[in-house]
Amino acid sequence: MDNPRLEIIAQAESFADRCGAEREHRQQVHRLSMKLFDLFAETLKLDESDRFILQCAAILHDIGWCTGQQGHHKQSMRMILEDATLPLTPEERTRIALTARYHRKSLPKNDHPVYSNLRPDEQKRIAALAALLRIADGLDSSHQSCIQDIQALRNSQLLILSCRSRQDASEEMQAAQKKSDLLAQILAQPVKIVCEAPR
Repeated sequence: MDNPRLEIIAQAESFADRCGAEREHRQQVHRLSMKLFDLFAETLKLDESDRFILQCAAILHDIGWCTGQQGHHKQSMRMILEDATLPLTPEERTRIALTARYHRKSLPKNDHPVYSNLRPDEQKRIAALAALLRIADGLDSSHQSCIQDIQALRNSQLLILSCRSRQDASEEMQAAQKKSDLLAQILAQPVKIVCEAPR
């Protein structure tokens, strides 16, 4: 491959396979993360280097499952930080690891190890990427890959993410709503996630 980033993404897929991460789920989370990135990159002041970080984090976010369910997000972070196979810069590795770490549970905090070592502007970028990954993961909470598209409608009072699904997506709506907490915090605006009726 001529594009080094595409080669690293392919290697991240192989890494996730070796760890037993469910391929269909991670591909759906990857796809939805990229859709959300395209919708919010300008608002969140993200660039193409951030897209690469989010792509890798979406692929690797669940690799920690191979050591057990409890705290798999933290384990994913550790595994990415300790990995010696992906040809990443130290900065890229840290950013991918932290984005994967915050795909669930606690929001980023200044007293968290690794995150606390970053500059404030880097912390802000990680939070923005994690906010998108959290929602993408919530939108595939059933691992059924039922969400087909997302549109964003925003006014001065509310952000609505309108999803199109090929089947009932009640579970996904509930999970994604819960995981929209970080995006709502960053935008200082309530986020509502809704789904069109299946056609």
